[in-house]
Amino acid sequence: MMELKGHISPSQLHTFTECGLRWYFRYVDGKIVPPAMAMHRGKGVHAGAELNFTQKIESRTDLPVTDIVDCAAASFEDSLAKGGIRLNAVEETEGLDKVKGKSLDETVKCARVFGESVAPLVQPTMVEKRIVVPLERGIDRPHLELLGIMDVVAMADPSDATRGERVRDLKIRSKTPPKDAIETDSQLSFYALLYKQLRGTFPVDVTLDTIVCTKEPKYAPSSSTRDEEDVRVVLYRLSRMINAIEKDVFVPADPGWWGCSRDWCGFYNECPAVRNRGRVIVGV
Repeated sequence: MMELKGHISPSQLHTFTECGLRWYFRYVDGKIVPPAMAMHRGKGVHAGAELNFTQKIESRTDLPVTDIVDCAAASFEDSLAKGGIRLNAVEETEGLDKVKGKSLDETVKCARVFGESVAPLVQPTMVEKRIVVPLERGIDRPHLELLGIMDVVAMADPSDATRGERVRDLKIRSKTPPKDAIETDSQLSFYALLYKQLRGTFPVDVTLDTIVCTKEPKYAPSSSTRDEEDVRVVLYRLSRMINAIEKDVFVPADPGWWGCSRDWCGFYNECPAVRNRGRVIVGV
């Protein structure tokens, strides 16, 4: 049996929920695959947002949009150089140079939408805040903790500090998420749990600042709240995850799920839970 130790993050919970084998490949075998192009694009836009919000805590003024865009573009290029690239089937037919140029253009456009539409709405109080919460376990059990890094904690009302704070998370998506997606977002519930440990109360609300990366990117925000029931749910899910891992139970995703494919999973070609040979078609 495995003794889980160290930390559990929202991304680990998300990965394990989607596919236990993918979690095993990444966190037990320690295998790392090059990120898909969308990951590099997201890192670029996040870097521009972080640059702006870090200085805005004190200045209370946004940087020029051109500064945010330049930072995003530079971070995109840096991410490509350091992390490598994993192309899907369509991108392979287009060619690496064309895909890189298209993705850089998308990064620039999304960063501009952030600078023009998102940044002016936010007065940050914490940026990329790292919060650790120890989990209570038996005295003879390895130390385990919850770890989360929140994009931004911001004033609920930039003109009135007494109105509390909201937890905001920036996402770059290819499609507009369903309106009710935020209600069951486990990452935001995880962050609300960590925020309560830090502040002693729940945030006023949780907000997804989604930039939809279409030909002309658009800003699609959504907000909700979190309470003790959401914390109960995320802690239950964490307990089931820990229990399964420590019993060496790593259930693979359903092969019919869209994420279980060569295009979307970097471990697909070595996964024993899927076919890795073409099927012979027998005529009738």
